[in-house]
Amino acid sequence: MHPVTSTTTETHILIKDHAAREARLREELLRYLRVHSRAGDTSEGILASWLPKHGFEDAPEHIEVVLKQLVSSGYLRPHVLADGKTFYERVRRR
Repeated sequence: MHPVTSTTTETHILIKDHAAREARLREELLRYLRVHSRAGDTSEGILASWLPKHGFEDAPEHIEVVLKQLVSSGYLRPHVLADGKTFYERVRRR
């Protein structure tokens, strides 16, 4: 017989962990946008160039969610390129 485990608690911890990782990634991208007023790139370029080399190894699993949040919040504007990739540019605030 296999022991029964509580998946509700484990799921809750995973959700909080994902939310915390997404919040940390969002804050780092917002920091980058504050410093670089003309920033823009694809998700691949953002992962390669906007983030520190260490500490964001899990960013690829969260980048699309965070970019959508930044678009919804008015920080980034998406443009679909000819190859189908999306280019995200910083929205200039007045």
